[in-house]
Amino acid sequence: MDITINGKRVTLRDKIPAKMGWNIIIARDGILQKSWEDLTFDDVASLAVLAVDSWELPGDPHEAVSFSELDLVDEFVPLANELVKWLNSRLAAPKN
Repeated sequence: MDITINGKRVTLRDKIPAKMGWNIIIARDGILQKSWEDLTFDDVASLAVLAVDSWELPGDPHEAVSFSELDLVDEFVPLANELVKWLNSRLAAPKN
């Protein structure tokens, strides 16, 4: 799934790797157990590493440190909002 963040293409994964996804999303301290206000930057960056397959932004989307260099208003927050939509769509419609 391709989205556009600050004029750059970002490709989100079509699948969530089970072990990594469980630990980041579902486990006791996973993001589904927290309200939006309780999420830390590292929580969102971990989800982004899980979700983003490739991008045209600077840095490597498979490294959490790359997300710390994004512009907060024009890149990180819009990406975080898209990640919430991506996660909701992935969890809402399991495919058999």
